Amino acid sequence: MGQGSISGIIKDSVSVPLPYAGLILTPAAPQPARYGYSDQAGRFLFHDLAPGTYSLEVSCLGYASRQMEVEVMGRQEVILVLKRKSVALNEVIILPQRPISVSKDTVAILTDYFTNGTEQNVEDLLKKIPGLRIEEDGTIMVGQQEVEKVMVEGDDFFEKGYKLLTKNMAAYPVNKVEIYRNYSRNKHLKGIENSNKVALNLSLRDEIKRMWFGNGEAGYGGGRYQLKGNLMNFGKKSKYYLLTHHNTIGQEVMGDPEELANSSGVEDTDEEKQLIPPLSSVNIGSPDLKKQRVTFNHARLLSLNGIFKVSDKVKLKALGLIHADRNTFYRSSLYTVHSGTVSFTNSEVFEGNVTQLTGFGSVELTYDPTPVSTLRYTGKVNRGKAHNSTELKFNGVPLHEKLHETMFRQDHIVQFTQKISKHRALLYTGNYFQVKTPQEYSLYPFRYSDLPFQSEDSVKQMARYNREIWAGEVRLMQNSESEDLLEVWGGAKRLKENLDSRHGMGDGQNSILSFDVYLSGKYLKKVKQLQFLAQGELHGLYNRLSDKAIRLYMVPKVGVTYLPGKQHKIQSSYTYGISQPGVMDLHRQYIHTGFRTFSRGVPEFDLLNTSSALLNYSMGNWGGRFFLNTFLVYTRNHRSLSTATRLSPHYSLTEKIWIRGRESISAYASADRFFSGLKSNFKIAMSGGSADFQNRVNGSDLRSVNMLNGKIGWENRSAFLFFLNYHIGSRWSHHRVRSEAATAFTDRMSFADLDCKVSKRFHVKIQSERYYFSRLNKAYFFLDLEARYALRKDKLVFRIAGNNLLNTKNFQNYAVSDIGTSNTEYRLQPRLLMLKVECRF
Repeated sequence: MGQGSISGIIKDSVSVPLPYAGLILTPAAPQPARYGYSDQAGRFLFHDLAPGTYSLEVSCLGYASRQMEVEVMGRQEVILVLKRKSVALNEVIILPQRPISVSKDTVAILTDYFTNGTEQNVEDLLKKIPGLRIEEDGTIMVGQQEVEKVMVEGDDFFEKGYKLLTKNMAAYPVNKVEIYRNYSRNKHLKGIENSNKVALNLSLRDEIKRMWFGNGEAGYGGGRYQLKGNLMNFGKKSKYYLLTHHNTIGQEVMGDPEELANSSGVEDTDEEKQLIPPLSSVNIGSPDLKKQRVTFNHARLLSLNGIFKVSDKVKLKALGLIHADRNTFYRSSLYTVHSGTVSFTNSEVFEGNVTQLTGFGSVELTYDPTPVSTLRYTGKVNRGKAHNSTELKFNGVPLHEKLHETMFRQDHIVQFTQKISKHRALLYTGNYFQVKTPQEYSLYPFRYSDLPFQSEDSVKQMARYNREIWAGEVRLMQNSESEDLLEVWGGAKRLKENLDSRHGMGDGQNSILSFDVYLSGKYLKKVKQLQFLAQGELHGLYNRLSDKAIRLYMVPKVGVTYLPGKQHKIQSSYTYGISQPGVMDLHRQYIHTGFRTFSRGVPEFDLLNTSSALLNYSMGNWGGRFFLNTFLVYTRNHRSLSTATRLSPHYSLTEKIWIRGRESISAYASADRFFSGLKSNFKIAMSGGSADFQNRVNGSDLRSVNMLNGKIGWENRSAFLFFLNYHIGSRWSHHRVRSEAATAFTDRMSFADLDCKVSKRFHVKIQSERYYFSRLNKAYFFLDLEARYALRKDKLVFRIAGNNLLNTKNFQNYAVSDIGTSNTEYRLQPRLLMLKVECRF
């Protein structure tokens, strides 16, 4: 039978069209109602309607509501005239709500229009919000940009460690997601700085605000379990969030701990804090697969968090966290090395466990002495321990590997902001940072008879790394009425790094002490549809390893942005960057970085310099049906570090060397289109990159290496109003490495998910995946299922979850490098059937 439609126009009594009037179309049969709004010309349209009788109700603020019946047999057109009516509501005005509303810098999205109540946590909810993309590890992206933070009722607990919140907090309390564009971390800089940051805010349902609420969940099956609990209270003067999560089913409970520790809450974190160099490591490895399938864990997490409004001028935020985990793993690999005159094959079988214990605490104290000034202190302390033990077989010979390591980290930031006028602000920042990572590594029995080891019993290494930073900065920001931005800042930084190592090939010690004094400026000029950016940084660097007392250098950046219309944006920029190598790049004693690998740095100090160019084009905006984003980046390292490696079947010795001319290019394009007629959203994304560099292997001359990677993927998600929805997609990835010879392969992954809401209380979700590896000529299939039944208005929920129902036990993948290939097999979590019960209160 054919489909019909209802269209028309809404006017007042003098025939003036009424825009944004709310419409509710209710069928006579027991089917979901349809909602809509009139456009600026007062017109509206409901299409794809089954023949029958419908009730059409129209409401508009300041006018009396009107209801009429419409018989749909094809295309029906109606004209509705509303009469003016003044209604006193005791200072309460009720307005019709739109699913997505857009203001200047905020996009507000009502979750009830895009969810069906089966979402278990906030991450599940955000996956269904238009414009957001959730990566496999839980990272939240808006276009190609990661969000800065996820707040609840305007406050955030975790900064960049927001995965703690999104992976654990239940979804049902959230009724609105707000996306803040041009977000400013500092409230006094709103309207002054030219920010392109993005943040999210979760608004809660009115009935649970300012009261204790939460949920508890327990599951058991196949000897494995899961326990999860959330307890929250978001009041006006205090906010509390307590969470705990224990599981042995491979679920990640907190994301990357480094993201929590690296969040400053004041300004962007320095690169020196983010890049802690690895010493020895037990490499577990992970395939391109859902992490839960390959993780054998025993994870425990407890987090206590509070935000307190001590007074009108003082706010305190405190966070305490303990995380413990024990991971067991199995990996079997076959490595084939073929480079120049060197050719051999090694087999390795790893089986072991990693035990970790992490404690983290942070305090943020904010004091507003005046309405236009703020003093903020942020302090973070992180302490962790890890014990790694591995039983391995190398070419059939049993070996035992152990690694004990501890980590202590502290970060203290003090910042004072003074808003001098509406368009001008002054910031003073001071920072102290320290990290220590001592470790002990051992491998026995002894396997390196042709290396100059002093002992032939076992290989042992003691290593101690320490980094310390003192920094201070003053920054002036000024924005004119025409939105031209001027920034001037200057400061000084003291960096000290120490690395001590002791093992059978000798002892080594190295340290770096550098002072960097800088003066910088940035100017952004807007001329109609164009924006011009000019930036420069003048540095005076002293490093006691340098042959010069003080090195002066300039770091420039220029950019142009063209805005031909509200839906189009073109950006381009060029940056010339200079940085100094770290102590791991300069350490001259070989470090035992892992089983059969040793590494050391370059003999002389020099600066790294890089040029990069960016071109970006985007089309579309929030509330539209189509969004396109593309970018192209070219990078050239004028002077950079590469490697000279000595390969043998039993070990590899790698020494860093200086080279020139390393370059890379990367590209990305994504398109997002909603088809209203098909009630579905279609996405396609393409990315690729090519890198050219040089290195040495076994005394060869510099050899050229090219690495090429490309991905293309698509997905289609339905948004039907009836009981069945789907989510399907596929991804192809191509890899090629070319040195003396070229090796390439292409992998494919496809998925198909079905979401069936049988009734208001009963819901079934089926997820299937297929992986195909061309070099192995092998395919893998996975099937997961979850059935959900809700009682007592969702207060009590029962679930039956089945993972890996096809009981795929092993998974292989293939990799290539410039010296050979590898084929690695991983052990997977076996079939699991689990009964879960959730209680909400």
